[in-house]
Amino acid sequence: MLGFFVSRVVDRWMTMSANLGFVDLTAMHVCGYISAIDERGMMLRRTILRYILFLQALAYRSMSEVILSRFPTVDSFVAAGYLTPDELKTFTEIEENKSPVTQLWIPLNWAFNLVRTARDEGRITDHGVQDLCNRFVEFRGNLGTLLGYDWIPIPLLYTQVVCLTVRLYFMIALWEDKTWTTLQTQPMSMILKSTSR
Repeated sequence: MLGFFVSRVVDRWMTMSANLGFVDLTAMHVCGYISAIDERGMMLRRTILRYILFLQALAYRSMSEVILSRFPTVDSFVAAGYLTPDELKTFTEIEENKSPVTQLWIPLNWAFNLVRTARDEGRITDHGVQDLCNRFVEFRGNLGTLLGYDWIPIPLLYTQVVCLTVRLYFMIALWEDKTWTTLQTQPMSMILKSTSR
């Protein structure tokens, strides 16, 4: 039972560490596929990555109290540079009509729209559009896995049973050790006197 519990905890930890949202690979794909020979191309790159980072901050905000204290309201994302005031207005309008889960798709949808705009402007090939969109969905999937582990913890009863089992094992082991040591070193009459007090 203890082995199963430890393997579940280690498996969850390994899966969570493998799914942390490292934006570096996504950023390299964006910079590799979208040409930025002018200011417009640079702004497209920056805005797409800003939306991806906003998506990551939104997901971490619901998982971590540290991030929640850093971004207590959606307005704090404007001060941090993740959103412009116009984007905040659009985001809050959409957020009022949707559930909190769908708010994680809003920045991703904005990034998809910018990739489509880059395609219309001839800054990215069709293969690049497909690869970038797959990369964005994979990034969102990794964040979704982390959110799933945050929303569904290991059942509390299971952890309590494992703790109780371990403590009982050690108590029985200590009791048996004491009994055998006492029987081997003292006569039975002394043992009975000591236990009757």
